[in-house]
Amino acid sequence: MKHSWQKTLLFLTLQVVLVAPLLAEPALQQQLDAMFTEAFPDDAPGAAVVVLRDGQTLLRAGYGLADLEYGAPIDPDTVFRIGSVTKQFTAVAILMLAEEGKLSVDDEITRHLPDYPTHGQKITIEHLLTHTSGVPDYMRIPGFMDDVRDDRTVAEMIALFKDQDLDFEPGSRWSYSNSGYTLLGAIIESVTEQSYGDFVEQRIFEPLGMTRSSYETHETIVPRRARGYDNGEDGFVNARYVSMTIPYAAGSLLSTVDDMARWDAALSTDKLLPRAARVRLWTPYEPVTAGPLLYGYGWIVGEHEGSPVMHHNGSVDGFFAYAVRMPREGIYVAVLANNSSEPGKVMNLTKRAAALASGKPLERQKVEVSNDVLARYAGVYRIGERDTRSLILKDGRLYSKRGPRPPMELVFSSETEFFNPQTLVYGRFELDSAGQATGMTIQSFGMSVSQASRAESSSSSEPGS
Repeated sequence: MKHSWQKTLLFLTLQVVLVAPLLAEPALQQQLDAMFTEAFPDDAPGAAVVVLRDGQTLLRAGYGLADLEYGAPIDPDTVFRIGSVTKQFTAVAILMLAEEGKLSVDDEITRHLPDYPTHGQKITIEHLLTHTSGVPDYMRIPGFMDDVRDDRTVAEMIALFKDQDLDFEPGSRWSYSNSGYTLLGAIIESVTEQSYGDFVEQRIFEPLGMTRSSYETHETIVPRRARGYDNGEDGFVNARYVSMTIPYAAGSLLSTVDDMARWDAALSTDKLLPRAARVRLWTPYEPVTAGPLLYGYGWIVGEHEGSPVMHHNGSVDGFFAYAVRMPREGIYVAVLANNSSEPGKVMNLTKRAAALASGKPLERQKVEVSNDVLARYAGVYRIGERDTRSLILKDGRLYSKRGPRPPMELVFSSETEFFNPQTLVYGRFELDSAGQATGMTIQSFGMSVSQASRAESSSSSEPGS
């Protein structure tokens, strides 16, 4: 195994988070409610939200409409597609089978899928879990999205990508691959001799009382299921039809915010997995990273002001889901939305809610910093081998520009600390004895800290140049 278990055990302080009907701290509840009310109007697609802290419900509510044609409102019992948040359940299913001795994450996948061509490479189950297998993502296959209305068997899905060359040597790089989680679903079926959907429903949903969660099929009637929408040129449009046989073990589950809270509570107990196994879910695969992103088993792992953060989003036509847990503070936030066109809005709201509930808000008190001090910070900063940020001083304001993206103003909370209210990035300048910037640390909520070294200095420029 290529994980540092002792490091992770120190990194995590797990606490039990139970679903509770009691509301705590009315002022915070009102602040959270106002934030989501403003974001999701009553006459548009919206979201269901749950915010928990230490077993107390800070917010449990629905905003907007579950069905625009019937005017049906969203409530906490509304059922949504959760997209790639499904991967958490697939990863836990694999670890449950490992605990039962039916497989090991170190197994080569050909032990369970003997006919799968690995192109002379050793691909393990762990490689699939951590997106380090090199198996190409079927979403990137030219023309793949042309016929997603058609149902496919698991074998037919695997046939789409199995003969393609690997993107890289397994374990050498990180690249998100839905194909890897399709293979994990196939492994679960091979080991258990039952369908992926049946296994998840019988071994996870039923024991946890997740009665409103299921593996989605077109034929099944699902009470209180939301309809999915996208933004069109002239308003909202129905999302296109996609057979849920396509996302399969990578993204075909349905759930509610109440059931997602039950799921989070179970991840803080031994009900499904012992603690040592649960730790693996949130342990980054050490040999490779994807910039500031660290990935465990179906979870992105990072921090916020020194506190561990685990999170993942899920997008499938018409829906966007995002869930964040901060175990040290006992925080869990799940936001399930029925408009897939605004992922950034949903993610920022979820992050803000988690940060507020933890007592570590992302926004800071703004302070004015003199032009002379800002001039010391202007210049080009390098992160790793390829990534750079240009800090540009103009009209007494400092802007950050990355590649072709528009420049974003840095707002200062002290003479050396800054944040960006749009991107939820915050950081701090490192100074030498003369007060000149030698580098900076940058972090986005839930990601790892990036160290940027100053490559060159510049006093002023145009933000758009």
